[in-house]
Parts: sequence; structure tokens; C-alpha cells
Amino acid sequence: MKRSSVLALCLGLSLARCPLWADGVKRSLEPVSGGCKVTLSWEFSGRVGSDLIIEERLAPGWIVDSATVPLVLLDATAFSGSVARFALKPTLLSNTGSFCFVVKPIDEVDSGMVSGDWQMYLGGTLQKGSVSGQTDLSFFATATHYLQAGKTTTSGSEANSNADSQSAETAVAIAAFKVVDESHVRLSYVGLRNPGTLCVEGCVGLGRGWRPIVSKAVSAGDGEVELSTSTVDGTFCFYRMKVLTTEGK
Repeated sequence: MKRSSVLALCLGLSLARCPLWADGVKRSLEPVSGGCKVTLSWEFSGRVGSDLIIEERLAPGWIVDSATVPLVLLDATAFSGSVARFALKPTLLSNTGSFCFVVKPIDEVDSGMVSGDWQMYLGGTLQKGSVSGQTDLSFFATATHYLQAGKTTTSGSEANSNADSQSAETAVAIAAFKVVDESHVRLSYVGLRNPGTLCVEGCVGLGRGWRPIVSKAVSAGDGEVELSTSTVDGTFCFYRMKVLTTEGK
């Protein structure tokens, strides 16, 4: 065989082995005000031959905030209950990319999971698979929720022992939630009307009781508190705050 023919054959084999691969679509979750930001990212190599179709299935009680969906990237969307479908434009797809949107709980839902699938034609071949990455929405359900309406109570024993004052307990809305590191989070609040004692409680899961985490004196106005997420038997998933004040009659 001539040398030129050998080179042509080697070149042909090399081109035939040109990489065509799809690591697929990965999901990451991040708490935001009112719910959870979902980021879907992809990585693949090859000639794009169709839209990238992604279907995300949310737990009952969760919906996509359609106002946060980047329609400029999409050929089509479809929302049906807790199921969302996205068709990303092939002309905008590169080997790597991402887009994001917000999902939010309704009807006081405090838990849930998300799963999904993707498919697209790549190099003339249909590629498909499951969306990998984070799936548990439970941690984000109450992380940015406003607490149930607080109530003001007066202790009978305190009223008898001190007729000139009363103790008020009021729920405090969690205005912002930030993950500091693997074992710490920061909760922020705004607009406290009166100074008092801020009490923060945590819960490690559904059906588990609320536990006190920290209490500290606070001034009126805005503020924040940093907490450890670790407990002796797990990690706090849910948080709530209240402020205790003593008011004279």
C-alpha cells in the first residue's frame, strides 16, 4: 500500500473516531426569596441536530414561576401542573451552557423532590438521559418562606406576678437566606418594630419537633443571624424565627 493511501486511511479512521459524547444535563438548586432557583446546565460534543428538550417534574404543590423563564432561549415551553417542558433553540446551544428559572411552593408545602429527563439529536443520533444533580426541594421549601402568622400571647403566671407588663411573641419573616458554607447559614430579617429577644428554631425533617438554636437581644429594624446547621442527629432543614418583647401597660 502506498504511503499516501496509508495516511488517507489513518486520517479516515481518525475522523471516524471524532468524539461524540453527551454528559447530559445537570441540575443545581439555590435558595432565593419565595422559593428555589433551578439552574440546568449541559455539556456535550457534536453537531447539534435539534432542540434540547428538557422535562422537569416537580413534586405536587410546587410550580414554575413562569415570569422567571428566559423565553429568549426557548422555541417553546409547556407547563401543566407540576410538569414543565422546555425546548432550547439549537442555534443557541454550544458545547456547554445553562439557563435558570425559579420554582416556588404553594399551599404551605414544606417538602418535595424534582426529577427530569432530556433528549436531543447530536451528530445525527438521538441522545437522551435523566437530569442529574440535586433533587431535594425540601431544604428550600421553608428556607425563604414567611412563617405562619404570629400571635401575641400573655402568660397568665407572668400577668399575676407582674401586673405592669406583658410578654408578646411575634413571628418574624425570614427575608433572605444564604448558605455560608457546608455547616452554616445566614438568615436575615427586616423591619422589626420593637427591640426584644430574637429566638431562632430549627427542624431536622418532616414530623420532627422544632428545636431552639439561638436567642439573642436585637434592636428594632433590620438584622441577620448566622447559624450552624449541624445537630447531633442530623442537619436542620427548616427554620423559623420569632421575637419576644415585654411591653408596659
